[in-house]
Amino acid sequence: MRILITGASGVIGKSLVKHLAKSNTSIEATYNKNKLTNSSEYDINYIPYVELLKNKEQKKYDQIWHFATYGQPAKFMESWKDVIKLNVSDLENLTNLLKNNGHFFYASTSELYGDQKSDEFTIPCSDPLSQRSIYTESKRLGEAILNKELGNRATFFRICLAYSPNFLIGDKRVMYELIMKGLTNHSIKLIDEGSSQRQYLYIDDAIYMMRNIASNLNNKKYKINGAWNICNPSRISILELAKLIADLLDKPVITGPKDINPLHALSNIEIIPRRYQETFGKYKYTDLKNGIKKVIKSAEKQLNIYK
Repeated sequence: MRILITGASGVIGKSLVKHLAKSNTSIEATYNKNKLTNSSEYDINYIPYVELLKNKEQKKYDQIWHFATYGQPAKFMESWKDVIKLNVSDLENLTNLLKNNGHFFYASTSELYGDQKSDEFTIPCSDPLSQRSIYTESKRLGEAILNKELGNRATFFRICLAYSPNFLIGDKRVMYELIMKGLTNHSIKLIDEGSSQRQYLYIDDAIYMMRNIASNLNNKKYKINGAWNICNPSRISILELAKLIADLLDKPVITGPKDINPLHALSNIEIIPRRYQETFGKYKYTDLKNGIKKVIKSAEKQLNIYK
């Protein structure tokens, strides 16, 4: 089987490549700026993303996992033209690289549901006038295009806040910023009161759920096309998250003023992986505290390198 994975240098992409390469498949993976090296353990060919799109003589793939996208709010709000290109404009070129019986897996986002309790059968209601709307609406349009062009050969993973020890210092996502504040400052200071609710999913759980869905591609018992919520239904407030990190680092938490939201994030996330639960049963998720310990360990290692 020949698989293409875009976005191999991203937080999710790094782990996805490693796990998919464990099977006897031929994998090509793209990166953006940070060049990756081949692993002698697995058959992986790393290529620049821009070169992939230029090459018109590419052999076609059995599966394409399109994970080349921005995950950090500060970046996708600033680089909105690139966001549209990655999530929408590039889809024509990518689908042309898919075999006639091939399958397309698309990294979408749970943000398109907006501030409402949602499962896969909930109609998205994201705000098109939000500062984050180009990101969310481009994902929504990407799903629509793939559904129109590929039908039952397209699967959409609506991922909710996957976190990983594979992050890099400078990543501005909330959990990583809180950990870095705790490691480099005398306290963890929040930008607001921390009342917003979040659902964090450890990277291994995210990969397992997606691989489990994909592994049933040829199982006539299941239909795997369409939307799947890749999330942990357990919720935690930003303040509770900060206190959990602070306890592990023995640092105090200082709350900020109310009604401050510079990145225009959703305030009340409540996503349910109903389709996954009904198809495969309940899943035992990684304990958040144990997952954070692994992220802290990775951050400490990176900080020691930079000293």
